Amino acid sequence: NIIEEGIVKYALRKIEIRGDCYIIVAGINYTTSDLHSTQVTRMVSFASEIGPLLQSFGTDIRVGIDQGPTTLAFIGTKRFAPTLCAFGDTVNTAARM
Repeated sequence: NIIEEGIVKYALRKIEIRGDCYIIVAGINYTTSDLHSTQVTRMVSFASEIGPLLQSFGTDIRVGIDQGPTTLAFIGTKRFAPTLCAFGDTVNTAARM
């Protein structure tokens, strides 16, 4: 899968899929060397690389990027397959872009 390969390449994390929308974040595993500017650069690089690849298959994409606090929560009772869900103004703003 093109998207999954890009997620690994740019050290991002797929949080969830809402309908036909992937919610992907950078920087949730905080390390001292992972600066804000690096996180944004990785997201932009990911979108710039994946967009043309998907369009070559006839798939249109829409990208929204925002920075700020995000709340992540595990939803569900299945111990081996919890769903990670993202909430907050940052997620909502990116979704509207």
